[in-house]
Amino acid sequence: MTATILDGRAIAAQIKAQVAERAMALVDRGIQPGLGYSAFMFARSDIANGWPVPAVLPVAAIRFDRVTLHATYIPALGQGINNGSVFYFFGKIAID
Repeated sequence: MTATILDGRAIAAQIKAQVAERAMALVDRGIQPGLGYSAFMFARSDIANGWPVPAVLPVAAIRFDRVTLHATYIPALGQGINNGSVFYFFGKIAID
């Protein structure tokens, strides 16, 4: 069996083009997807003795007209700090 050398940049560009094409198809129907992150500080008595700790979570959103649904994933932390992985959803309605 011979090894195949993959061009990572070319593959990434191809995937990016496919995602952009699918996103534009959604936008044409009035649906706007989005990806990003949320950086914040939190404090819990069982983590760092209650001192503020920085954190970053991924955020995905989908918007239709004035309604937006956001979702994020909060992973389980080791050593039993939290109870497990959590998907967190929240929404927003723009009032003009």
